[in-house]
Amino acid sequence: MKKKTIVITLVAVSSVLGLYFGITSGGSGSSHNSNKVKEAEEPIQQPVPLDAYVSIDGSVRYQTVDNFGASDAWSMDPIGKHWTDENKNRVADLLFSREKGIGLSAWRFNIGAGSAETDQTIIPDPWRQAEAFKMSEDDDYDWSKQKGQQWFLQAAKARGVDTLIAFVNSPPVWMTKNGHAQPDMSVGSTNLKEGYEDKFATYLIDVLAHFRQEGLDFTYISPINEPTWDWNQAHQEGNRYNNDDLKRVILELYRQIKESGFDVQISAPDGVEITSLLDDEYYQRFAGGEQYTGGANSLGTGKYREYIKDLLGAPDLKEAIGNKIASHSYWSDYSKPGDDRLGELRELLVDNMKKYDADAKYWVTEYCILGDYGPGRDLGMTPALHVARTIHFDLTKANAAAWQWWTAVSKVDYKDGLIYTDFNKEGDEQNILTSKIMWTLGNYSKFLRPGAERISLSGLDEHSRSGLLGSAYIHAGEQTVTAVFINDSEEDKRIRISLEGVDKNHSIAMMESYITSDSHDLARGEDVPTLEDHSFEATIPAKSVVTLTGGGAEGTVEANDDMESEVTKKMNAENGNSGSDEEAVQRAKEALQVYNINNVKGHLNLPVIGDNGTKIIWKSGNPKVITESGEVMRPKYGNGDVSVALTATISKNGVTAVKVFNAVVIAQPVQEDYAGYLFSYFTGEGTPEGEQVYFALSEGNDPLHWKELNGGKPVLLSTMGEKGVRDPFMIRSPEGDRFYMIATDLKINGDWNWDRAQRQGSRSIVVWESNDLVKWSEPRMVEISPKEAGNTWAPEVFYDETTGEYIVFWASKLFADETHTGDAHQKIMYSKTRDFRVFTEAQEYIDFGYSIIDTTMISHKGKIYRFTKDERDNQPLSPYGKMIFQESMDSVFDPDYQMIKEGVGSIKGVEGPTVFKSNTEEKWYLFVDEFGGRGYVPLETTDLDSGVWNISPQYDLPNSPRHGTVIPITKTEYDAIKTKYLLNR
Repeated sequence: MKKKTIVITLVAVSSVLGLYFGITSGGSGSSHNSNKVKEAEEPIQQPVPLDAYVSIDGSVRYQTVDNFGASDAWSMDPIGKHWTDENKNRVADLLFSREKGIGLSAWRFNIGAGSAETDQTIIPDPWRQAEAFKMSEDDDYDWSKQKGQQWFLQAAKARGVDTLIAFVNSPPVWMTKNGHAQPDMSVGSTNLKEGYEDKFATYLIDVLAHFRQEGLDFTYISPINEPTWDWNQAHQEGNRYNNDDLKRVILELYRQIKESGFDVQISAPDGVEITSLLDDEYYQRFAGGEQYTGGANSLGTGKYREYIKDLLGAPDLKEAIGNKIASHSYWSDYSKPGDDRLGELRELLVDNMKKYDADAKYWVTEYCILGDYGPGRDLGMTPALHVARTIHFDLTKANAAAWQWWTAVSKVDYKDGLIYTDFNKEGDEQNILTSKIMWTLGNYSKFLRPGAERISLSGLDEHSRSGLLGSAYIHAGEQTVTAVFINDSEEDKRIRISLEGVDKNHSIAMMESYITSDSHDLARGEDVPTLEDHSFEATIPAKSVVTLTGGGAEGTVEANDDMESEVTKKMNAENGNSGSDEEAVQRAKEALQVYNINNVKGHLNLPVIGDNGTKIIWKSGNPKVITESGEVMRPKYGNGDVSVALTATISKNGVTAVKVFNAVVIAQPVQEDYAGYLFSYFTGEGTPEGEQVYFALSEGNDPLHWKELNGGKPVLLSTMGEKGVRDPFMIRSPEGDRFYMIATDLKINGDWNWDRAQRQGSRSIVVWESNDLVKWSEPRMVEISPKEAGNTWAPEVFYDETTGEYIVFWASKLFADETHTGDAHQKIMYSKTRDFRVFTEAQEYIDFGYSIIDTTMISHKGKIYRFTKDERDNQPLSPYGKMIFQESMDSVFDPDYQMIKEGVGSIKGVEGPTVFKSNTEEKWYLFVDEFGGRGYVPLETTDLDSGVWNISPQYDLPNSPRHGTVIPITKTEYDAIKTKYLLNR
């Protein structure tokens, strides 16, 4: 598998308020900010005066960022059908990859209405026609339609886009009054047939269900697009809905979503412009007129305005749309005397929404440049700066939580695309032209990831609506502070930035800069050093957009393809190579991992790559923490933390690149005796929330009596992938002060399709991290199984003391190829990691020729004891089927393992074994999950080698615990968990 994230860990720790660091700055890396060596006889240049003093305050928070995205309408279908895989992947990388492109975090998929078959004369451009999955009420679904769009949908998910949005321009043509995918004057208020709201909703649910079976879960469904517009005989698919029409569609779709059990939210109303959203009184304050009269409001067929009032102001509609108003940002990208759309209009929008709910959320779900400035393709910075200003004011004045561009790829002479092509039909040249608009969007989308919060940035003149603009963001999960600056003036702007609301006793060594300008495409600039007062200075070049970002997850800085690019460019320049050695660069990226330093805690092995490949050599300013073998060791408890400067020397073919990273190695924690146990588990697929992570706390050191935590509700929730997790496994780091939780990415409730789960299931696991078992990181998904795998079940971990690596193992059905057809059985796979972010390529661990699952291990006195479920049916030829067997071995990969016992405990119909040692005596407990009966049943033994396990005589386990983990905990940990989940309920 590809290793997508390489991290270098720096000094940064989290606080209650957010991040602890002091940031710095410097040059942007552009031609406007280069520092060439002066001749000795030239006079000394005086410092350039500052243009602005900017203050960023991390304690003042605004909206949380949900995503940045774009739509596939309609170009992705012909491109996906007719282009080569190489060119399709180039487009997908540009749009979705954080390493190779702009890293969009949302993708809008258009569910077509069938105009490609019925409306070829009304919509003459084939690129604006769309297929439908069903062309008549009696037809079967044809899931081969929209094939090109489906390719890019899969490509988006494969590159980490986890917010998928399905949107509809028109109902299928067989549901429309005139049989076309756009209305005319004869259809009245809407083109949807009277009484067809239920059929329309069912159609959308069927589409969502199909894609879910394909492993593509849509987070949102937008059933209506720009209901305000009249759409009469438009040259594209569209439909109008007056407010009564709109309400009927939304409420019926919401009813069916609840009945179906789908975890999908309705996005509405997707109005054409901000002014159409406003209550009449707010519109009058802005425009002077009594009410909005645009679009279909002139037809006399009802009301097509006041969406905030009619959706947020009605409890049933507010519930259906999830408290969120979605709209397009057209004709809101300018401010003129008496018509301040960038500022005043957006401020009125926020006030209007707060009238109904202080926590209402606003999404921009579509934008491109329209109006007089729209015509004419322009790949340069002038339209990019126009778009950047629009994004800025949508984020800072309208508090937009999401911002999505219209069409990702365009072939027309208009300012509506991120990428352009001159390709028109099959056989044409498949050229790819990137625009500065795309790279400018990347200044936001690549760095402001879902979960980032906008924070205060002051000191710039927002009222000018041009010149120098800026906004700042903090991401607790990725531990970053990011600022985006737009310089729309003709002169460079030199600014000093102070950071408030954080602990300045901890600092990072630099900020990274990324610039989009006439000469740069989101290019990495020079790193910006910290000043003594913990502020930093930066020059924002004229006519540019610059992103400054610092920090990283658990104090990490990503070294991914930025490092790859930096090293490769140096190698190419000095060697005269025309291209990079992909394998060597990948190995360099692997070698650049620094594991478990500072807050991650732990030691790290710094590998040296073989003589013929790329090498990494590490040196330290403090040799006490770096051994001769290249291992960074943590000081013992009481010796204090140690600061180090790590120098990475990357060499290939005699060419060398050097990069220095400052780090702090945290001393080992104090050792405490164990005082209890923590039990993590799920409760089954029988309830919508059963497939999440639950906790229970033992009654002191008694592992057979438990109290459910958090009121019996889940403690950790997965909001990604399949939106459910099973088989949670928890492990403590060898130093003791770091915990990792991993789980199966799987939700059966509402789907109930076990065959799908094993053929087209997730190939990823879900990961959480914690320092104290109370505060957990946001979940993240890591793809660990190969493409031939149909599932990734019951992941567990064993720490290998001999190598300092975590061995992650799980069960997968491995099919002959990526189609996942034919027969296959479950094998136990494994991968190695040191940080639960980067994993080695998956390998087979155990294959008995028939299905086995749920392997778990424990070590004792130099031996390893392994427990696994025999997945075969229990019958004469397999008498221990659906039972647990126990083995012993001298090491994790010992080929001479010994079978100790088949049919452990003589209990049939069990799975999910979890094994742990008593805190107080020489006794071991094996909990086995009786999946068709009692749930977990505790077994115990005083001799691991005997294979004799007896059911514990008395026990009181939590309600319905299923496959999970029990770990011992200290009194400090026990008291903290009890305080949070029991005493403070």
